[in-house]
Amino acid sequence: MGVTRKMKAMIFGLGSIGTRHVRLLLDMGHEVIAFRSGKKGFKNTLGIPEVNSWNELDSWEVESALITNPTDQHIETALRCAEQNIPIFLEKPISASLENLDTLISLVEKHSVPTYVAYVLRFHPEVKSLKEKVRGRKIRRAKFMCRSYLPDWRPELNHLESYSASSIRGGGALLDVSHEFDLVSYIMGPIEKIEGRLEKRSNVTIDAEDFVEARVETRHGEAEVIIDIASKESERKIVIETESEILEANLLDGRDRDILYREQLEYFIDHRKDTRMMNNLCEASNLFRKLLSFREKSFAI
Repeated sequence: MGVTRKMKAMIFGLGSIGTRHVRLLLDMGHEVIAFRSGKKGFKNTLGIPEVNSWNELDSWEVESALITNPTDQHIETALRCAEQNIPIFLEKPISASLENLDTLISLVEKHSVPTYVAYVLRFHPEVKSLKEKVRGRKIRRAKFMCRSYLPDWRPELNHLESYSASSIRGGGALLDVSHEFDLVSYIMGPIEKIEGRLEKRSNVTIDAEDFVEARVETRHGEAEVIIDIASKESERKIVIETESEILEANLLDGRDRDILYREQLEYFIDHRKDTRMMNNLCEASNLFRKLLSFREKSFAI
């Protein structure tokens, strides 16, 4: 799959993930402009143009919007982009709450705005292989595990000042590391039910959970999900037992992660006019609602 022509994109949020996207887009030959409301006087270090108000957006005639700002600002930003019929690349998770989600979905559907909610691990070759191997087979047991240490995610920042440490801003193990639940859905089919527990076991967050243990029901079987963001052990793997064999995928295998992010960007660019692209907002919102419902009934500090 290759990029067919140069595209002009607007990036909302120049944190670590936004900076990575910009770097890759520039390397791919695309034009990127940064929206930096309230950031006057602090120019970005990427050498890309900046706009500081929505009134300036029209003059740039951008072809897509990449929303990579803090989680609790996602929907507000996406609403403004949808109003201008700009295709939306939205970093996971969708938001910190359900506030205005239905309004956004209605607007996207009304204006036929293409959307994509970014879960980059779908593009990992181990995930692709595993998904193909279990296709049509009975799954007896499945386990999706992720262990990491939140203070190491962005070592240049105080992790307690990051949205990742705050429940109200969309942080915590459940939403910020929701890749595992997305992978369950992607490999085993839509999630029907989530049960389990969320806990705050350490001081790596302010008020958000740092540990998740869940049993997930899908139409093709059950899966166990373990997420721990207070662990000094780094691990990310999937183990699926079928009737005939045990399949494993190691997602921390030393691969260049830029390759995954670039493939994801290429997918979005190539499908940015298609409202039915993989994991569009309407599709992704089904999982998001289940995650929030699970958090509401399961989290105990």
